[in-house]
Amino acid sequence: PDDFRNGHINNAVNVPLEELKSENKLRSFRDRLILIDCGNGRYSFIAQELMRKYGNSMAYALGSYEQAKQSLKKR
Repeated sequence: PDDFRNGHINNAVNVPLEELKSENKLRSFRDRLILIDCGNGRYSFIAQELMRKYGNSMAYALGSYEQAKQSLKKR
């Protein structure tokens, strides 16, 4: 929540990593393109791994919020 308050991509939804450990929560993101970022970048890759493990092959870690901003600017 603190990282989210410090900055996030437009239309982003804050889902703490602990909530992603719930299979029910993961199912709600199934079959959707998910771009993941976090404060330091490390947790985005953990979240991507969890989401893919439970069937969301369209989950992509962008690293930290700063890296995500830069990646999305290029588009």
